Amino acid sequence: MLANKYEYRRRLPHFQKADRAIFVSFRKGVSTPLPEHCRTAVLDCCLYGNGIRFHLHAAVVMPEHVHLLMTPLRDARVMHSVCGTY
Repeated sequence: MLANKYEYRRRLPHFQKADRAIFVSFRKGVSTPLPEHCRTAVLDCCLYGNGIRFHLHAAVVMPEHVHLLMTPLRDARVMHSVCGTY
């Protein structure tokens, strides 16, 4: 039942005030750790949109998840720019 609530929450609209930093956290689909070369590739994807779609304040790529602190630039699709998947 908890999984259904989570799915429901993900479909709610997200509101963001202009020019405010946001914290983003995401993880990979399976629980096995990413090798170091893969973590480097994930960091490169996170850095790709910096200065173009968002201002990246901090990025932490851990073996199983990622944390980002960023300020989106006006009218930017931030998560699309992180790796083109959203």
